[in-house]
Amino acid sequence: MPISSLKYLAKISYNDVTFITETVDVFIENTPKEINKLHIAANNQQLEEVSNAAHALKSSLKVMDMQNAYQLCLILENEAKEGGSINIIVEHIELIEKECKQAYKELKAALNTL
Repeated sequence: MPISSLKYLAKISYNDVTFITETVDVFIENTPKEINKLHIAANNQQLEEVSNAAHALKSSLKVMDMQNAYQLCLILENEAKEGGSINIIVEHIELIEKECKQAYKELKAALNTL
């Protein structure tokens, strides 16, 4: 079962292929940088920065219809805000990263069908 889709982008853009392609390209280019910020902040135990970076990432995950990763990001944001366990925070970051890597493949394949 896919963990991402272009349905939301297709809906809001009225199936504008250029818009969809550009948005996916930006997602694939920028998301690894955002995840790297999460890793650095967690490694430095900067929980406020983890929370802020998770908050920023959430909307991108939502746009790519990545429901599970979005929920993980929401949990991560709240865990960091509440001063939660760094081990749990790192675990959530790793799960989000894994899902994003799978989504990159799915989204690239989906673009080829447009």
